[in-house]
Amino acid sequence: MNAPVHTLMIGAGPAGTAVLSAADKNGCLPDLVRAGLVMVDRAEHLGNGLIGRYTINSDSTAETFLTQVNQSKIEAVRALESHPAVQAIAAHIGDLGAPLPKAGVFLEVVGTQLVDFVRENGGAVLSGHEVIEVRQTKGGFGGSRIRCLGDGTEQEIVSRNVVIATGGYQPESLIAEKRAAGVVVSSRYSAKLLRSDIFLAEEGFEAARAIIGARKNPRIAVLGGSTSALAAVNKLLKPESGWDFDDSAIALLHRRALRPFYPSIEAAHADGFMD
Repeated sequence: MNAPVHTLMIGAGPAGTAVLSAADKNGCLPDLVRAGLVMVDRAEHLGNGLIGRYTINSDSTAETFLTQVNQSKIEAVRALESHPAVQAIAAHIGDLGAPLPKAGVFLEVVGTQLVDFVRENGGAVLSGHEVIEVRQTKGGFGGSRIRCLGDGTEQEIVSRNVVIATGGYQPESLIAEKRAAGVVVSSRYSAKLLRSDIFLAEEGFEAARAIIGARKNPRIAVLGGSTSALAAVNKLLKPESGWDFDDSAIALLHRRALRPFYPSIEAAHADGFMD
């Protein structure tokens, strides 16, 4: 692919297809694709990423998810309104969120239609590929190297813009460098560390029990105050965890004031939260 393109998008999961959806709802997706769009993702099935493996609710409402369908300008996307995956999300209208396993199916169904639109209108979607290098040059990005995961072949793409839409990820190397309470956590607690993306998945309790063992009332520190950190605390406190925590068993360690989630601006203001 030697001819320069307008935009190289790295990632075609929920973050990447959300860009397509936003452009679609604003009526400018055809222009974005026609200008020259190349999407690259390691996965073969696009749109859902890893969201569906997490056994928690989303912090986006069902109504927010459904705007991808009911505000779409693409007939094939609007036609999904009666699809079982869309109806499964619609069943949670009025709730503060929707179960992520259902959201994952929804995002794959909608994302497939959006990605098909890109392909049908002259864009390129390289599934089963990864970007291994991006070089910025004057006026754009020259020679971004793309590798096929199947046969290892490489190609270069010259683009005016690069969109990084790879979503959330916790590499082990990054966690190894984290400090808490003045120490490098991995240097003292490497055998006791559990990533939140593992704990929040279906195998989370099993992974935690492998570390905690037979202790009925363990002491647990959760590092961070993000949505995933609070979701981890919530999951620990569920009866199915099998642990009997006392009031001081779980500590949430975070560097700044928590940012609570409210269903509306008015609800936040009524609670005195003005950020």
